[in-house]
Amino acid sequence: MRPGDPEDQPTPAPHPARSLPALALLAGLAALALSAGSPGRAEPPPLALLQPPDGAVYPPNMAAPTWHWRPGGEAGGPWTVEVDPGSGTFRALGSAEQPRFTPSAEVWAALREELGAGEGRVRVRDSRGASAEARFTFSVHPVQGALTYRLVTAPFEADPALRTRLRRQAVSDPQPQPLIPDLPPTPCKGCHAVHPDGQTLALQVRDPHDPHTALATVGGEAMTRLPVPREPFGRTAGLAWTADGRLLVSMALEYTYELREDGFTLTHHASDLALVDPASGTWQPIEGASSPFAVEDFPALSPDGETLAFVRAAELDTISGSPDVYVVPFRDGAGGDARPLAGASGPGAHYYPRYSPDGRWLALVHSDGGYFARPSADLVLLPAAGGEPLPLGINSPRMDSWPSWSLDGHWLAFASRRDDPARTRVYLTEIGADGRASPPVLLPGDDEDGGSYNHPTFGG
Repeated sequence: MRPGDPEDQPTPAPHPARSLPALALLAGLAALALSAGSPGRAEPPPLALLQPPDGAVYPPNMAAPTWHWRPGGEAGGPWTVEVDPGSGTFRALGSAEQPRFTPSAEVWAALREELGAGEGRVRVRDSRGASAEARFTFSVHPVQGALTYRLVTAPFEADPALRTRLRRQAVSDPQPQPLIPDLPPTPCKGCHAVHPDGQTLALQVRDPHDPHTALATVGGEAMTRLPVPREPFGRTAGLAWTADGRLLVSMALEYTYELREDGFTLTHHASDLALVDPASGTWQPIEGASSPFAVEDFPALSPDGETLAFVRAAELDTISGSPDVYVVPFRDGAGGDARPLAGASGPGAHYYPRYSPDGRWLALVHSDGGYFARPSADLVLLPAAGGEPLPLGINSPRMDSWPSWSLDGHWLAFASRRDDPARTRVYLTEIGADGRASPPVLLPGDDEDGGSYNHPTFGG
């Protein structure tokens, strides 16, 4: 019951002298009040395009996207989908019974060629004549590299088994493919990192009986254990590769996990960073990133191999806490004195640092506390040496996280709940030379099991 509804008001006593004209007058006044918007009665939202956002920029090598929209009020399908390829005149592409539409590969290729460097428009009209439209263009920069990401049950906390499936997709692929065919979804596969060769993946296997770090080959048939001692490497977290094929591992992880009806809490109590040679299994702790009094996680190495960025906190908690990004000299794993990075430390939480391939920028996530998929999580871009963060202008109120750079640094992939509060999808935004970001476009592909796609990582 809403305040202002008739049921919320005292019932008046019957009035024997009330006439029909008086009743008609009362009905007319009530209708007028409703048409003006009575207190507590929200107007239905209008028809709105969610993808593409207005001003969207598509990679020229991207497969046909799926456009989708929010229906207006009670209006349903069919919807008419139209496009203006820069001529100023819309033409019909087709109709849809559901609020989504994917152009055929042939139509998308023809549209891309016809539009060239110009600006096009897509428009959707519903059965009542309401319409919504958005402008879009094609970039001159193709996306280099393929993405590896996880598919997990949505909402995440609804799955005590923490089933995860690994998927791989180039933007030119209309659908993702399994990284390893028939790889079982349990135990949970946590953080992962793609080798510079683009064919080898290091990933954390959170088997409660046998936690370890594993190596997998794209399209292979199985995973192999990283040949390091079970302790202290049994429980690991963040991973990153060096240019020469060694592995940075957050080792000796101590954590607690609580699954609740309203969500989950994962708390890292301790972990240290080490440099591992996967061929021999030899390893060494990294000076400055192996404090016994702090959690060190989420390593990221600068392209020149001179600086290691990582996250440090007294505890690393998905709900609360204020981790900061630290940097330490790294040359050949030597380490040194760690210092907090200006612009990535201080109030709030800072995590998931990622250097751009040219070494100019550091992309990371900032939230009001905690890490992982926090509703307040926003993408941040700042100079790699530290400084004032750049407002990207593309963050949503729900969550934007897990940034990863394309191989040439023109594009940033990330996971977001902007179009669905219950699950994440992978988006792409073009980063200009000035650090400005284009309105993000959704990675092609149909929903799979209604799950969440997260932790996108670019590789060859």
